[in-house]
Amino acid sequence: RFSPLTQINPQNVDQLRMVWARGLRAGVQENIPIVYRGVMYVVNPGAVVQALDATNGNLVWEYRRRLPDDLGNFIRSVGRARTIAIYEDLVFYAAPDGYVVALDARTGQLRWETMSQDYKLSTQHTTGPIVVRGKVITGRSCSKERCFIAAHDARTGKELWKWYTAPAPDEPGGDTWGNLPVEKRNTSPWG
Repeated sequence: RFSPLTQINPQNVDQLRMVWARGLRAGVQENIPIVYRGVMYVVNPGAVVQALDATNGNLVWEYRRRLPDDLGNFIRSVGRARTIAIYEDLVFYAAPDGYVVALDARTGQLRWETMSQDYKLSTQHTTGPIVVRGKVITGRSCSKERCFIAAHDARTGKELWKWYTAPAPDEPGGDTWGNLPVEKRNTSPWG
């Protein structure tokens, strides 16, 4: 990740020392924390978002998403949301059950949630959201349906657009896939 901060540089990085440590929930961890205004936001396996005091690691708030019973144990134990995003007073999380979630950055209370794709038709969000000009952009990995990138309004959660990473037969570039059925045309958002 890029940071414009210059207080830590190649000349003094070897002077860094651990100040605090905090364990995360059991499971596979792929999250990159975000620090904003002295608060570190992290995603734990099992769809748990936490806000921690960045000076000492103390818990500020925790959001535990209730996942559907049929989601599967593997998905429950994996923290595949590689990051979260912050915009104004909201924290955005792409949940494994197909929802894009907006949480109050100060309290962790749910502000809105919007289904991006039915988890039964596709695998989970594996990339974290980013916010561009008030739009929450998320990518969805795929299995039974085509992968896509979608934009939701940051304030309301309303879907603004959805772009499929592999074209349908009648779309520009669709002929490059030959006669392959549209449901088998899979290209991941990050690929």
